[in-house]
Amino acid sequence: MLYSPHTLYKKQERPVELDKFGKPIPLYEKYEWVEICACRCDDDTTQRLVSDNGQEYSSRYHVVYDRSSAVVEGDEIRCVCADGSVRGQGVVGMVKSTNYLNYSELWT
Repeated sequence: MLYSPHTLYKKQERPVELDKFGKPIPLYEKYEWVEICACRCDDDTTQRLVSDNGQEYSSRYHVVYDRSSAVVEGDEIRCVCADGSVRGQGVVGMVKSTNYLNYSELWT
């Protein structure tokens, strides 16, 4: 993508770590934010989306990024600006990827 001012993060569960006796070490935070790639996050509160089964819902953010399989429907994502502020955050409602151009779109 030519214009990608934000960074896309995906929330993932941390793996269980074991001590030398094979017992799990308690984690203070069960989840971590993993950086996926550069993206563009646009405010999308005016658009209404209709799914294949006819269910209608509105999205808050429209995100465009280069990779095609890093994020799936139901993942929790976050788009962060260069200064560290959060541009948009939410649960992915719909993912679309293109055949000819190597980018994907998602709506939260």
